[in-house]
Amino acid sequence: MVSSWKGILDPYTIVLGLVAMATSATLVAIGPSQTLDTRFFYSAQTAHDFLVDIGAEGRSAYLRVECIDFGLICVYSAFLLRVFLRRFEGRPLHWIALVPGAFDLAETFTIFTLLTHDDFDVPGYLGYLTCAKWVSAIVVLAVAIARPRAR
Repeated sequence: MVSSWKGILDPYTIVLGLVAMATSATLVAIGPSQTLDTRFFYSAQTAHDFLVDIGAEGRSAYLRVECIDFGLICVYSAFLLRVFLRRFEGRPLHWIALVPGAFDLAETFTIFTLLTHDDFDVPGYLGYLTCAKWVSAIVVLAVAIARPRAR
Protein backbone atom coordinates (compact mmCIF):
# COMPACT_ATOMS: atom_id res chain seq x y z
CA MET A 1 0.00 0.00 0.00
CA VAL A 2 1.37 3.38 -1.02
CA SER A 3 1.08 5.85 1.81
CA SER A 4 2.19 9.07 0.13
CA TRP A 5 0.34 10.94 -2.58
CA LYS A 6 3.63 11.45 -4.42
CA GLY A 7 3.69 7.73 -5.27
CA ILE A 8 0.04 7.72 -6.29
CA LEU A 9 -0.28 10.76 -8.55
CA ASP A 10 1.85 9.80 -11.52
CA PRO A 11 1.59 11.94 -14.70
CA TYR A 12 -1.06 9.68 -16.29
CA THR A 13 -3.29 9.86 -13.20
CA ILE A 14 -2.87 13.63 -13.00
CA VAL A 15 -3.87 14.00 -16.68
CA LEU A 16 -6.96 11.84 -16.10
CA GLY A 17 -7.92 14.04 -13.13
CA LEU A 18 -7.44 17.23 -15.14
CA VAL A 19 -9.46 15.88 -18.08
CA ALA A 20 -12.25 14.88 -15.68
CA MET A 21 -12.32 18.39 -14.17
CA ALA A 22 -12.28 20.09 -17.59
CA THR A 23 -15.06 17.83 -18.86
CA SER A 24 -17.14 18.55 -15.76
CA ALA A 25 -16.73 22.29 -16.30
CA THR A 26 -17.80 21.87 -19.94
CA LEU A 27 -20.93 19.99 -18.91
CA VAL A 28 -21.90 22.75 -16.50
CA ALA A 29 -21.28 25.41 -19.15
CA ILE A 30 -23.28 23.83 -22.00
CA GLY A 31 -26.13 22.13 -20.16
CA PRO A 32 -29.40 23.41 -18.77
CA SER A 33 -29.14 24.70 -15.22
CA GLN A 34 -29.74 22.23 -12.39
CA THR A 35 -29.79 19.05 -14.46
CA LEU A 36 -31.06 15.87 -12.85
CA ASP A 37 -27.47 14.62 -12.69
CA THR A 38 -26.43 17.45 -10.37
CA ARG A 39 -29.23 17.02 -7.84
CA PHE A 40 -28.77 14.82 -4.80
CA PHE A 41 -32.24 13.23 -4.99
CA TYR A 42 -35.54 13.80 -6.76
CA SER A 43 -38.83 12.03 -7.28
CA ALA A 44 -40.04 10.62 -10.58
CA GLN A 45 -42.62 13.43 -10.73
CA THR A 46 -39.94 16.09 -10.18
CA ALA A 47 -37.86 14.56 -12.99
CA HIS A 48 -40.91 14.44 -15.28
CA ASP A 49 -41.76 18.08 -14.54
CA PHE A 50 -38.14 19.13 -15.14
CA LEU A 51 -38.03 17.40 -18.54
CA VAL A 52 -41.30 19.06 -19.57
CA ASP A 53 -40.27 22.50 -18.24
CA ILE A 54 -36.94 22.71 -20.09
CA GLY A 55 -38.72 22.32 -23.43
CA ALA A 56 -37.43 20.80 -26.65
CA GLU A 57 -34.40 23.09 -26.88
CA GLY A 58 -33.39 22.36 -23.29
CA ARG A 59 -33.82 18.62 -23.83
CA SER A 60 -31.63 18.82 -26.92
CA ALA A 61 -28.90 20.58 -24.94
CA TYR A 62 -29.32 18.08 -22.10
CA LEU A 63 -28.94 15.21 -24.58
CA ARG A 64 -25.57 16.65 -25.67
CA VAL A 65 -24.57 16.88 -22.02
CA GLU A 66 -25.49 13.24 -21.45
CA CYS A 67 -23.41 12.16 -24.46
CA ILE A 68 -20.38 13.92 -23.01
CA ASP A 69 -21.24 12.51 -19.57
CA PHE A 70 -20.71 8.97 -20.88
CA GLY A 71 -17.10 9.95 -21.63
CA LEU A 72 -16.72 11.70 -18.28
CA ILE A 73 -17.84 8.55 -16.47
CA CYS A 74 -15.09 6.58 -18.21
CA VAL A 75 -12.45 9.21 -17.42
CA TYR A 76 -13.27 9.71 -13.74
CA SER A 77 -13.71 5.97 -13.20
CA ALA A 78 -10.27 5.34 -14.73
CA PHE A 79 -8.84 8.09 -12.51
CA LEU A 80 -10.37 6.64 -9.34
CA LEU A 81 -9.33 3.12 -10.28
CA ARG A 82 -5.72 4.20 -10.86
CA VAL A 83 -5.66 6.01 -7.52
CA PHE A 84 -7.11 2.98 -5.72
CA LEU A 85 -4.83 0.49 -7.50
CA ARG A 86 -1.77 2.46 -6.40
CA ARG A 87 -3.08 3.43 -2.96
CA PHE A 88 -4.31 -0.05 -2.00
CA GLU A 89 -1.87 -2.17 -3.95
CA GLY A 90 -2.44 -5.89 -3.51
CA ARG A 91 -5.83 -5.47 -1.84
CA PRO A 92 -9.21 -6.05 -3.48
CA LEU A 93 -10.44 -2.71 -2.11
CA HIS A 94 -9.67 -1.00 -5.41
CA TRP A 95 -12.88 -2.29 -7.02
CA ILE A 96 -15.03 0.06 -4.92
CA ALA A 97 -13.55 2.87 -7.03
CA LEU A 98 -15.88 1.76 -9.84
CA VAL A 99 -19.11 1.89 -7.82
CA PRO A 100 -19.92 5.60 -8.40
CA GLY A 101 -19.29 5.15 -12.12
CA ALA A 102 -21.62 2.15 -12.25
CA PHE A 103 -24.43 4.13 -10.63
CA ASP A 104 -23.66 7.14 -12.84
CA LEU A 105 -23.69 4.98 -15.97
CA ALA A 106 -27.11 3.55 -15.08
CA GLU A 107 -28.42 7.05 -14.28
CA THR A 108 -27.02 8.59 -17.47
CA PHE A 109 -28.33 5.76 -19.65
CA THR A 110 -31.80 6.15 -18.11
CA ILE A 111 -31.83 9.93 -18.61
CA PHE A 112 -30.47 9.52 -22.15
CA THR A 113 -33.31 7.09 -22.91
CA LEU A 114 -35.89 9.51 -21.49
CA LEU A 115 -34.49 12.37 -23.59
CA THR A 116 -34.76 10.37 -26.80
CA HIS A 117 -38.46 9.57 -26.35
CA ASP A 118 -41.46 11.85 -26.46
CA ASP A 119 -43.16 10.43 -23.39
CA PHE A 120 -41.38 11.05 -20.11
CA ASP A 121 -42.35 7.92 -18.22
CA VAL A 122 -39.70 8.40 -15.55
CA PRO A 123 -38.90 5.21 -13.64
CA GLY A 124 -39.27 5.54 -9.88
CA TYR A 125 -35.71 4.33 -9.30
CA LEU A 126 -34.00 7.19 -11.18
CA GLY A 127 -33.74 9.55 -8.21
CA TYR A 128 -32.37 6.68 -6.10
CA LEU A 129 -29.68 5.98 -8.72
CA THR A 130 -28.63 9.61 -8.60
CA CYS A 131 -28.54 9.57 -4.80
CA ALA A 132 -26.55 6.31 -4.80
CA LYS A 133 -24.08 7.86 -7.25
CA TRP A 134 -23.43 10.83 -4.94
CA VAL A 135 -23.31 8.82 -1.71
CA SER A 136 -20.93 6.25 -3.22
CA ALA A 137 -18.74 9.03 -4.65
CA ILE A 138 -18.46 10.62 -1.20
CA VAL A 139 -17.56 7.26 0.37
CA VAL A 140 -15.02 6.44 -2.35
CA LEU A 141 -13.37 9.85 -2.06
CA ALA A 142 -13.26 9.57 1.73
CA VAL A 143 -11.61 6.15 1.48
CA ALA A 144 -9.16 7.44 -1.14
CA ILE A 145 -7.98 10.36 0.98
CA ALA A 146 -8.11 8.63 4.37
CA ARG A 147 -4.74 8.19 5.91
CA PRO A 148 -3.77 4.52 5.99
CA ARG A 149 -3.18 2.92 9.35
CA ALA A 150 0.41 2.32 10.34
CA ARG A 151 1.27 -1.35 10.47
